[in-house]
Amino acid sequence: MLLRIFGNPMDFSLSVAHCPMARGSEGANWIQEGAKIENSYFGESMRSCGDIQDHLPPRAHLEPPAPRESRPVARPAEGHQH
Repeated sequence: MLLRIFGNPMDFSLSVAHCPMARGSEGANWIQEGAKIENSYFGESMRSCGDIQDHLPPRAHLEPPAPRESRPVARPAEGHQH
């Protein structure tokens, strides 16, 4: 993400917001101005879905995300074929 490399180039703070339902309930983040959620993933019906994860003041750099727990890979049962 560019904000990790170059930092916030704006003269105002940016917010990192997160919607847990985006991308098939995998969740997704976006950058926005202000702390009021403006979720565009689901249109007007869910404009306020999500929460603020972080604030990024002018010239500050976004920290890398914490490592995610890996999910086990689903494997077909032995001998099962289609």
